[in-house]
Amino acid sequence: MVSLVVVLYSYIQHRQTAEKAKRSMSLSAALSTVSMRSMRGGGTYDSNQWTESDERERRFDKDAPFFPASLIDRGQGAKNSGKLNRTFFAQLRALTRIMVPSLASREMLIIAMHTVFLVLRTWLSVVVAELDGKIVKHLVRGHGRKFLAGLLSWFAIAIPATYTNSMIKFLESKLALAFRTRLTQYVHDLYLNDHLSYYKMLTLDGRISNPDQFITTDIARFCNKLASFLSNLGKPTLDTIIFNIQLIRGVGFHGTVGMFAMYMATASLLRAWTPAFGKMAASHAKLEGEFRANHARVITNAEEIAFYRGEKREEEQLQFSLTNLLEHARSVAKRKISHVVLEDMVIKYTWSAFGYLVCALPFFLRPAIGGGGSSGIGGGGDDGGFRTQSFITNKRILVNLSDAGGRMMYSIKEVMELTGYTSRVYSLISTLHAMRRDEYEKPEQTDDDEQPKLPEFSLADIRGVRRGQHWMIAGPNGVGKTSVLRVLSGLWPAFAGTEIIYIPQRPYLSLLGRTDEELMEVLHAVHLAYLPSREGGLGARKEWKDVLSGGEKQRINLARLFYHLPRFAVLDECTSAVSADVEGLMYEHAKRLGVTLITISHRPALYKYHTTSLSIHSISEESHPETETTESWETDMASSGVLWDVVQLSTDAGTTDSSQSSSPPDLSPQLGNASELALALSTIAGHEIEQLRRLLEAKRAQAASLQARLAAVQQELDVVTL
Repeated sequence: MVSLVVVLYSYIQHRQTAEKAKRSMSLSAALSTVSMRSMRGGGTYDSNQWTESDERERRFDKDAPFFPASLIDRGQGAKNSGKLNRTFFAQLRALTRIMVPSLASREMLIIAMHTVFLVLRTWLSVVVAELDGKIVKHLVRGHGRKFLAGLLSWFAIAIPATYTNSMIKFLESKLALAFRTRLTQYVHDLYLNDHLSYYKMLTLDGRISNPDQFITTDIARFCNKLASFLSNLGKPTLDTIIFNIQLIRGVGFHGTVGMFAMYMATASLLRAWTPAFGKMAASHAKLEGEFRANHARVITNAEEIAFYRGEKREEEQLQFSLTNLLEHARSVAKRKISHVVLEDMVIKYTWSAFGYLVCALPFFLRPAIGGGGSSGIGGGGDDGGFRTQSFITNKRILVNLSDAGGRMMYSIKEVMELTGYTSRVYSLISTLHAMRRDEYEKPEQTDDDEQPKLPEFSLADIRGVRRGQHWMIAGPNGVGKTSVLRVLSGLWPAFAGTEIIYIPQRPYLSLLGRTDEELMEVLHAVHLAYLPSREGGLGARKEWKDVLSGGEKQRINLARLFYHLPRFAVLDECTSAVSADVEGLMYEHAKRLGVTLITISHRPALYKYHTTSLSIHSISEESHPETETTESWETDMASSGVLWDVVQLSTDAGTTDSSQSSSPPDLSPQLGNASELALALSTIAGHEIEQLRRLLEAKRAQAASLQARLAAVQQELDVVTL
C-alpha cells in the first residue's frame, strides 16, 4: 500500500511540473497576444501562440451554455440564494467542468488517492475497534502476555493510522489548491483578454461590483470548502456503511435498525432547525468585499484625499461598512447559538446514550433480541471476558458510527455555506461569459434616474476619418468627447475598426521591457534619452508611477505610440503635463512617421497640427454663427442633446514648423461663439500662469537653498568666534 502511494504521489508531482511548464508557455503566449493587439502594424509572432488563444476561445464557447445568466443570484433576497436545490447543483456542475476537466486530469487522480486513504482509514478504525476489545478481554482474564502483545499490535497499527490521517489532510489541501488553480486561471483568461471584460464589467454592467473580492477571496473559500466537504462527507459515508455492517454482526439487525431510525429522526430535527448558512455566507462575503473596496479606494486616492482633507468623510465610509460587517457577524453568531446547543445535545449525548443502550440490551434481553453474529453474544456463553470484548468492540464501533453521523450533521452546515460561495463564484464566471457576448445588465433605475434615449449614431455621420487627415476634437466637459474615443478604442461596444491605438489621459506603466536599441530610439523621439542614465540604466526596476514626473509619464505614454506606429492614434489630453515646445516636437514627429492623429484637447496651440476640427457642444448653448471656412458641415442631433460642428482648417496647418511661434493662430472662425473664444483665451492665460508659477517655485527653492547655505556659514563663523 505504501509503495502504491509513493508511486501515485510521484506521478502527481510529475503531472504538476508539466502543468506548470504549460502554464508558463501560456503566459508567454498571452503577453505576445497583448503586444500583437497593441501593435496592429507589424512584428512577427509564433502562430502557436494564436493557436493556444483560439483553443481557449473555443473552450469558452463550449462552456458558455453551462453558465446561463438565469442561474445568477439577483440579490440577498433571491429565492434560490444559499439553498440546496436544483440551481445549486446546476451551478456546481458547471464549476466542476472547470475544476475537473477530464477523468485523466490531475485533480481526478488526487480525488482517487483521497478516496483510497478514506477507505484505508475506515478499515483501520474497524481493526482498532476489534483490537481494543481483545486488549480489554485479556486484561479481564489476566493474560499478561496476550495483553502486552495486544498493546504492541496497537502501537504497530498507530504508524499506518497516523500516516493515513496525515495524507488525508495533505490531499485535501492539495485538492483545494488544484481546484483554485484551475478556477483562478480560467477566470484570469476570461477577465483579462481582448474582450476587455475587466473594463466592461465595472463600467457597462452592474452585476459584479468588487471582482477583486470574488477572484482573490471567494474562489479560495469555495475551493477550501468544497475540498473539506468531500472529505467530511466521504469519510462519514464510508464509515456509516462499513460500521453498520459490523454493528449488525455485533448487536443484531434490530439494534442497527433502531440506531438508524434514531439517526433519521434527529437528522430531520437538526435539518429543520438549521439556519440559512448559505445565504449568511454569501452576505458576509459581500460585506467583506465592500469593506475591502473602501480601504482600497483610500489607498488609490490617498493624495487627493489629503489635498481635500477628506479623511473624515472616508473614515465615515469605512466605519459604516465596518459596522454593517460586524452587525451581520453578530447576527450570524446569535443565530448559531441555539443551533449549536441543539446539535451538541443530539450528537454528543443523545446518540452516545442510545449507543450504550443498544450495546447493553443484548446482554439483558438475550432471548428477545437475536441475530448476534460470531462477534456477538451468541458464541461466548457467560464468559465475562468475551462479554467485555463484545461490549467494548461494539461500543467502539458505535462511537465511530456516532462520530460519522455527527460529522454528516455538521456537514449539512458546511453544505449550506458551500451553496453561498458556489453562487458567488458562478455569478462571476457567468457574468464574464456575458461580457464576451457583449450582454450587459445595469441595475434597475427609478423614475427619477431615467435619462433620455439617444438615437443610434455612427462616426460615419461626420464623413469618416481618412488617413492623413488629422482631427482635433474640442468642446466643453461632459459633452461626450472621451465617449467617442471609448467607442473607437473598443472599451464600449463597436463593430468595426482595427488599425488604431488609444492613449488615455492617465498614463499606464507596466513592468515589461523591450530591447535596449528599440527603447533608446523611442526615448530619443520623446526627449527622454537622459532617463536611463538618471535612473540606473535600462535594466532598472522601479515603481515608475512614483519615480517619474507627470510630464515624463505622459511622454512614456507617447513612446508607445512611436514604437507601435499605428495608422491612427487617438490622443485624449495625453500632453497636458508636457511643455509646449516638447509637445510640438512630438506631434511633428508623429506626423512625419505617417500616424494619423485624432486629438482631444482644450489647448488651442494644438490646432496647427491638425487639418480638421470637430467641436461638440451642448444643445443648450447658444447657436453658433456661420463659420468662414473652406468647408463646413453641421448635424443637429436635438434629441441627443449635442451639436456636432466639423470645420476644415487651413491646408497648411499640418505643415506648421515647430520653430514658429507657439501662440495659436486666429481661431475665431473655428470657434463657435464668444464663450469658446473666452475659453481659448483663458486656456492660453492659464498656460502662461502655470509657467510663471513653476518659475516662481524654482526661484523659491533656490532662495531656500541659499538661505540654508547662509545659515551654515553663519554657524561656522559662530564656532570660529567662540
